[in-house]
This record gives sequence, C-alpha cells and structure tokens, in this order.
Amino acid sequence: MSLILLLAACGNDVSVQHYNEPPTASIQSPPNGTTKKEGEVIDFIGTVNDDQTPSNELFVQWSSDIDGVLTNEDLCSVSGACTYSTGQLTPGNHTVTLAATDENGEVAEMSIQITVEDVPDAPTIEMVHPAQGETSNEEEDFTFMVKVADEQDEPAAEAPVRAPKR
Repeated sequence: MSLILLLAACGNDVSVQHYNEPPTASIQSPPNGTTKKEGEVIDFIGTVNDDQTPSNELFVQWSSDIDGVLTNEDLCSVSGACTYSTGQLTPGNHTVTLAATDENGEVAEMSIQITVEDVPDAPTIEMVHPAQGETSNEEEDFTFMVKVADEQDEPAAEAPVRAPKR
C-alpha cells in the first residue's frame, strides 16, 4: 500500500540531469624529467579533450611554477592537439602544467618536470681610458682603464694598468 502512495505522490514529474565530466589533458612532449640549456627552444605538445565542449573551444593554459602563465592563447586544434614553444624559461627546476577548462568550469591538468640549466654569459669589456682619439707622448706613462662585467662572478674593482716606458 505504501508503495502505491509513493508512486502516486511522484506523479508524472520526471527530470533528467546532465552530468558534466571534466575535460582531459595530457602532455606528450617533452618527456617528464627533461633537461634543456637556457635559451634552448622547448616544444611542448599536449592533448585536451572534452565530451561536451569542442577541444578548440576549451580554455587552455600552459604555465610554470617559476615563470607563471606561459600562454593562454588559442593553441589547440579541433582534434585537441595543443602546442607551445619557448626558449625563454628561467633557469631552474620547473613544474610545467597544461590545464584545460570547459564551459562549465571543470578543469583537467597534467604536469611534468623540466630543468633549465643556466648557461654562463660571456663577460663584457669596455674601454674607459683612453677615450677614442686620445693620444700620449712616447716617453710618458700611459694609463689604460677598462670595465669588465660578468653576470656569474662578483664585480672586480677597477684598477689602472700602466703601459711601461720603452
């Protein structure tokens, strides 16, 4: 008897709810643990997919835990292939993430580790003295002065170098 009352209370109201699955995101290249030198171009290749939203309409973002958002431009094709290339990552150990967000706000992420090795920069040298066109007499001491800069080493104190008399 109670079953009949329960069914009678439900009436003809039937509702169907749409359940949103989050998209998927995967990184195919470079492999996790890759090491590159500073300034070397890294080609990131990933795939995103969603059952309800076309892949090229997902909000896709590549990011690094060191450099922040790398790009959130439209980088994915209809097939879901997403590419991004850069040679501008800061030296260090990065966690690079590919994130895809569908129109309902569901998010999928995949991360890999990338190491960017610091490459020593060449030192620079600048002639301070003599100035261009400056002359001296043959029998007099002449002072040469240069500025040397090196990003990897502490700056050295400026010291004049005297050319000996001949």
